[in-house]
Amino acid sequence: MRFQISVNTNAKQEFMEITSLVQECVDKSGIQNGLCFIVVPHCTVAVTVNENKSPELPGEMVQITDELIPQKESYVHFNSASHLQTSLYGVSETLLVIDGKLSLGYFQGIFLVETDGPRSPRRVLVSIIPDEGPLHEIVEEHVYCAAQTVHGPGGSGGPVVIEPTVDRDLVVSLCEGWEVHPAARHLADLSGATAVDGCKAMPPLERVAALIIDGDLGDVAQACLKQGIPVVNLANVPPSADVPETSQPGLYVTAVRPGEDMSRVEEPA
Repeated sequence: MRFQISVNTNAKQEFMEITSLVQECVDKSGIQNGLCFIVVPHCTVAVTVNENKSPELPGEMVQITDELIPQKESYVHFNSASHLQTSLYGVSETLLVIDGKLSLGYFQGIFLVETDGPRSPRRVLVSIIPDEGPLHEIVEEHVYCAAQTVHGPGGSGGPVVIEPTVDRDLVVSLCEGWEVHPAARHLADLSGATAVDGCKAMPPLERVAALIIDGDLGDVAQACLKQGIPVVNLANVPPSADVPETSQPGLYVTAVRPGEDMSRVEEPA
């Protein structure tokens, strides 16, 4: 089944998210499992899949793209840089449709990349093809890795190293307003653990490799610390004399930034 999406761009260069529009095509197709082909039939607009959770990222992607491929006075063609920027990202994407949903990761979205706007309209062609039969999985042996978290600017404590195992394999997010905070997802990705929503259902502490919080030390955080489970606090809440475990090395760290302050611990060569 085929669809055409028409959108208006608003700037010379722009990253415009169109995930919901493409998902609407999938919904209207009624196809539960198959392939979704996305094509833009233009020379100065592209399509790409990238992170959609950081509001500052689209603007920075525009800036980086322009720095990599700037328009120069020496070019004979008036918008040569725009054409090359389009080729950098490409004009098509292919995604699986699984159970009626685009197979995008938690941090992923679909973006229209305008390189010579504003233009009205820009067309996006979507074709959805059904695929029958069960999903066949090929699974490698699961690998767990040590991951380290250090404190951010003005913070304290740490470094905290988590080492998940088969029996203790969960990074629990206990942050109000989030199902699973991106910090928990990132730490889980680094270590091979699984990120879960502790606000919805707190798992047994025997399964918890680390706890992510964003504020005061509540009962769950204190219980984790008493059992030697590391607690990563995204807020700058210093160690407390009422909770002596917060002063123990390797158990508590504060003011953590999800990207900058988390890393995998590399094994010595």
